[in-house]
Amino acid sequence: RMVEYLKRENKGEGTVSVSQIAEATIVPYRFARKIARQLCNGGLLLSTRGKTGGVRINPSIASIAVYDVVVIVDPKSLIMNRCVLDADSCERSSYCTMHNKFLATQKKYEKLLKSVKI
Repeated sequence: RMVEYLKRENKGEGTVSVSQIAEATIVPYRFARKIARQLCNGGLLLSTRGKTGGVRINPSIASIAVYDVVVIVDPKSLIMNRCVLDADSCERSSYCTMHNKFLATQKKYEKLLKSVKI
């Protein structure tokens, strides 16, 4: 919601305080601050300190997909099952009838999230 708010309301120009974003998106300030920090560390947002500081979308990024945000904020939520990351992590991988189905679904899910632009 934070990235979408910045793109929609601020059109990616100038900074917006995290408290303003939290209020506008109905998110607790501490949570919004945590997410803003993660998005800054991930390179999607830039931050400016001080009285007139805040965050803004990194202008060097042409487009942002939902996938880009989720990878930074909660990457574990992208993984359906641990075997899609590493088949060797599952003792059943050699005979599991679900592995290929999980893998195919995982790829479709990631492709969908990459196609949804903010």
